[in-house]
Amino acid sequence: MKTCNPVLRALVLYLVFTGIANAANPPQLTFKFKRAHVPGVQGAVPSTINNNGVEVGFCEDQGAYHGYMFDGTNLTLLDDPNGTNTQPQSVPFNNESEVVGYYTNSSGNSVGFLYDVATQQFTDIPGPAGATSSAAEGIN
Repeated sequence: MKTCNPVLRALVLYLVFTGIANAANPPQLTFKFKRAHVPGVQGAVPSTINNNGVEVGFCEDQGAYHGYMFDGTNLTLLDDPNGTNTQPQSVPFNNESEVVGYYTNSSGNSVGFLYDVATQQFTDIPGPAGATSSAAEGIN
């Protein structure tokens, strides 16, 4: 056990000094924040912002949720035609024109979706066989 102590101490010191060195040189931020104003809603919750500054999130309007996508200038509402309470969760950090999230179907279960911005098409992402609900919360 005594032979492990020097190795363990060296590893801990390395991790501490690496953490301090990285904290001393944080990356330069190259973007600016803009407020996504969704008219007529009670509140908006941003979920993700990708490297192009595209934000997705959801907002509440009279008890129902609606998804939105905001590119800094244009605000687009995203409502899956197969259900209600659309909640986008992520835009890819590889900056592809896709959004994932989930909505509530007529049975009250959540269903994951993939939204293609270019074609404006929603595609369901079902869970494994026998699952009653699914959700997509990240994409790369």
